[in-house]
Amino acid sequence: MDRALTRLERVLELERQQGYQNKAVVGGIRQFAVYWVTQATEEATDEADLALAEQVSEVLMEYGRLSGVEARAPVSYTHMTLPTRDLW
Repeated sequence: MDRALTRLERVLELERQQGYQNKAVVGGIRQFAVYWVTQATEEATDEADLALAEQVSEVLMEYGRLSGVEARAPVSYTHMTLPTRDLW
């Protein structure tokens, strides 16, 4: 699942750099989430990977509906916790 997580980290970092305008990817974060969860699920090696993919997807699917400040919290949290995944 490393490729999927790397792609997610890049998109979330770009979204942060662009000021959380939902323009880091064509179609917005919600469209990216649909693609990403499929990729992550295919790459998952265990139940923890599947759970992580589902949780991240749920957060991202709601991203476009949130205002700027509301949207920053879940994206920042997701981005900050991804590097520690290897510790689980």
